[in-house]
Amino acid sequence: MDKRNMELMMYFSAITAVLALALAVTAHTSNGNIQEDFSTSLTELKMDVDDVKVGLNATQAGLADLQSSVSTLEDMDISRRVDEIEARLTDIGGKVSGPGSGIVEVPGEQTACAVAGGVWKQFPNACADSCAHQRNPEVMCAQVITDGCECGENMCWNGASCEQI
Repeated sequence: MDKRNMELMMYFSAITAVLALALAVTAHTSNGNIQEDFSTSLTELKMDVDDVKVGLNATQAGLADLQSSVSTLEDMDISRRVDEIEARLTDIGGKVSGPGSGIVEVPGEQTACAVAGGVWKQFPNACADSCAHQRNPEVMCAQVITDGCECGENMCWNGASCEQI
């Protein structure tokens, strides 16, 4: 049950108790037992308020448990993502220097090219063996000698690895 519903239930219970008290006072006015009935109704009202407090405390405890569970799930997701990143770095010859160090050593494109099965060489233009140029020959390429990864027939370099055209 969400917080808003709990608040509404608490207010409803309090209003119901006050109305019950008012009805009890009105009904027993003719009997002369007003003080006794009022005292009984007040005791019942206090018990109702105590019940509401117990319910609210239980709800707060439940919310704290839920928040703890959400934090645990978030931590597990972050840990899983870190593991995935470390695995990808390993695939291209990179590594993380020490747990929690925040230092990531990524190899140059030459190493990544070799790991991907390509050959590092010079190209007559800046497009080299890029997937962008292979898939769209209208892409303009600067006429400058450029080092890059030659991935082979029907393959191209996407900036991190060789992939099928």
